[in-house]
Amino acid sequence: IAIDIQYLWYINNDKPINFYTGFGPYLLFGRSRTNRSDLFVNPNSLPSTRTEKYSTNEFGVGLSGVVGVEWFAAQWFSLHSDYSVVLKFQEHNSESINISTNQPNAPIDLKSTSYNKYWSLNNNGVNFGMSVYF
Repeated sequence: IAIDIQYLWYINNDKPINFYTGFGPYLLFGRSRTNRSDLFVNPNSLPSTRTEKYSTNEFGVGLSGVVGVEWFAAQWFSLHSDYSVVLKFQEHNSESINISTNQPNAPIDLKSTSYNKYWSLNNNGVNFGMSVYF
């Protein structure tokens, strides 16, 4: 879930075509969990199983900025396009567990974890939209 709130300033708001710019806070929360189990049957050996568990958590905080243009086709309706960027600090941690058994009494357990902190500057591309004003 990303929350991006921006305060906008219109440069020439008395004309049909308006340019705007703005900035505001950016928050990011993410969580993912995946579990998977497979059973392998081979006629020449004992059945084996594999269980995979994967989880990630991430949190980010930063500042977003936007520049755009809006055309008012009518007083109550406009089309707009903008380009935005986000500068954020992010923490990301993940854990992966793989358990494989070739025989019921001899499981093989592989576990890996990672924890990363980093700054990033991302563009959100060009967005197009329309607005209806009441």
